[in-house]
Amino acid sequence: MRFRVHIIAFFVLPFLLFVNAFPFSSYSHYSGPDKIDSLYQALTESPADTHQVQLLYSLSWHLIYSHPDSAMDYAQRGLNLARRLNFIPGIAKHQKMLGDIHDVKGDYSAAVDYYNQARHHFDSLGNRDLLSHTYMAMGVTYFHVGDYARALRYNQQALEIAREENIRSNLPACYTNIGIIHRNRGNYERALKYYQQALEGFKRLNKPGDLARAYSNIGLVHSNMKQYDQALEYYNRALNQAEDLIGSHGRAIIKGNIAMVYEQQKKFDQALAYFRQSLLLFEKAGYKNETANTLGNLASVHNNLAGEAQSPEAKKQHFTKALEYAEREEKLAREMGSLARKEQAFHQLSRAYAGLNNYRQAYSYKQSHLRVRDSLFNEEKNRQLEEMEAKYQMDKQERQNQLLKNITELQQAKLERADLIRYITVGGIILLLIFSCIYYLRYRKQKQLTRKLQRKNTYIQEQTQRLNELNKTKNKLISIISHDLRSPVASILSSAQLLQEGYIKDHQELRGFHQQIYENSASVLHLLENLLSWAKNQQNEIVFQPRKQKVYPVIQHNLGLLSGVAGNKDVALKDQAQDSEVEAVFDQEMISTAIRNLISNAIKFTPGGGEVKAGLKDRGDHVEIYVSDTGIGMKPEEKERVLKGTSSYTTKGTEQEEGSGMGLQVSREFIRQHGADLELDSTPHQGTTFRFTLPKNRLSDQSN
Repeated sequence: MRFRVHIIAFFVLPFLLFVNAFPFSSYSHYSGPDKIDSLYQALTESPADTHQVQLLYSLSWHLIYSHPDSAMDYAQRGLNLARRLNFIPGIAKHQKMLGDIHDVKGDYSAAVDYYNQARHHFDSLGNRDLLSHTYMAMGVTYFHVGDYARALRYNQQALEIAREENIRSNLPACYTNIGIIHRNRGNYERALKYYQQALEGFKRLNKPGDLARAYSNIGLVHSNMKQYDQALEYYNRALNQAEDLIGSHGRAIIKGNIAMVYEQQKKFDQALAYFRQSLLLFEKAGYKNETANTLGNLASVHNNLAGEAQSPEAKKQHFTKALEYAEREEKLAREMGSLARKEQAFHQLSRAYAGLNNYRQAYSYKQSHLRVRDSLFNEEKNRQLEEMEAKYQMDKQERQNQLLKNITELQQAKLERADLIRYITVGGIILLLIFSCIYYLRYRKQKQLTRKLQRKNTYIQEQTQRLNELNKTKNKLISIISHDLRSPVASILSSAQLLQEGYIKDHQELRGFHQQIYENSASVLHLLENLLSWAKNQQNEIVFQPRKQKVYPVIQHNLGLLSGVAGNKDVALKDQAQDSEVEAVFDQEMISTAIRNLISNAIKFTPGGGEVKAGLKDRGDHVEIYVSDTGIGMKPEEKERVLKGTSSYTTKGTEQEEGSGMGLQVSREFIRQHGADLELDSTPHQGTTFRFTLPKNRLSDQSN
């Protein structure tokens, strides 16, 4: 089924007569006589059924612009037949068509009335596509009477439906209409935004002819914004579309648009060239009004050129050409009876005669120009009054329709409310009796059970919390045992088996296997120590025994323990203690374990040739202990995971050393028992520093 495309404008000729936009339909709605004759023939042979309803619709569609009165007759016949058949889709379509025809004829109040009837039917039928078309048509009608607010509202409703239902063919038309409304209101930036969206939509639909119109609209907005280079770019894009897609009339308009831009830029020679091309196309196609308009513009350009000419001969030549074009425009204006064309012709004739020093003729044409301008002013006022009257009638009709709708909805709501109250009352009484009996029987039993349930709930919550803690402990243990213990033990077993069976003969290779067994055994031992410390701490089996003592010996001791591991990687261990005599309050076993884990971790992530520093600083009431390295550092996300400490986090070291993440976990928990927390600074590829503090005199209230 074919629909009238409700686009307010595409081609625009922004000079003199053609300031307003042409309707899109006038370029895309042409129907040949053969098609109309075939529809006539089919109509005479069709019975009075739904097929005939469709034939009448098609005939009115094809005749709407060429013969609007005949189109209205066929649409009315189709509406009457659809009503007799109670064919609701046919009724809705013919109401929509009658609205279109009344819009074309300028009877805007009647158009809106039919559109309202049609949209209610389309809404009840669930035909969202045609509902979107109808809202678009209503927006066009309100645009015609200058009610831009309503025009915008209805086009936005059409756009919303098209988006919701993914009606891709409607989207560019809606964007174009909204853009034109914003342009007419002077909102050029918004207009440009919607025109660009329309352009993208036509590209997706692969409609080259519509692309030309979209380019032309964008060019017009750039021209309005005095962005003349961009305007010319888009006008030329429109012009580059195939001639059979936009027609000679469209090409003539675009050439006129380009000429107008050049005239605004005072490039009068280019303006003349394009106006002449536009004139030839209009004359060839037989468009008298457009031909007259272009003649007037040619006269205007020659008058402007005469004003800028330096030599008297050049001035005379341009004024003479202006007279020639203006006289031709006047002749066409008389034939058409067009006041607008007469006004332009008289104005240009007056300018030209004044330039040729024929002031008598210049004065005569100036008087004629002023008389015609006054007549046009009166016509414009009458037109505005007619538009205001049409707008008033449309508002009145819309208010009446809304009032009738509200009355109907109110009456229906009252009936529904009365039925609802009756049902609720009866049902409420019955339910009240039932619930009263049930409540009485259950009340005493419920009261007895409440106390018992409260006691059981308290017990269950306590047990659940305990089980959750045990389950977390179990999961951590299983994870570490299944992976971090299994891998090195398996490696030790494999190496030992090879040694036992005598496969390894080379002395150097034998030493390598011994070293591997040693390193894996040390790794397992280190992990078991951390695991045992962590498990005991989780079960509160470690006795927390803080006392005041020197800190430096603990750091020195652990540096000595790990010097061999560091030497194997060619990593230098450095003692950075500032004061070897400073004392703090701490549990020696816990803090020694924490420092050892931090140094071991630093060695793991420091490549050969790097260094690991461990030391302490006196911070007044506290002693700061730190371990820093020149290793690979951490990314921000890795640092965040380590700081959160919600779960064990591990990565391989610089020489692919495996780890369980238990070292940092144990260190963090031991440090927290001293009322402090583990802090770190790290930069990728530069290194990492871990630090924590210990009190000099007594532990804080947060310590365990």
